[in-house]
Amino acid sequence: MHRFLLVEDDRNIRELIFHYFTRKEKGAFEVDLAADGQTGLEKAYENHYDMLLLDVMLPELDGFEICR
Repeated sequence: MHRFLLVEDDRNIRELIFHYFTRKEKGAFEVDLAADGQTGLEKAYENHYDMLLLDVMLPELDGFEICR
């Protein structure tokens, strides 16, 4: 099973993407969520992910800073 981290501050977008990727017909990805850049960075350091899906404009740290 593939695992990725979704860092998105907009609750509606976060929930939409989460539900899309966790549908059974999609292969049931495991998705962890973060609502701000700082939390996303901490989760990225603490866990192994196959992919990070980052919003560019986030509170705390933006998506570009997380990539650096």
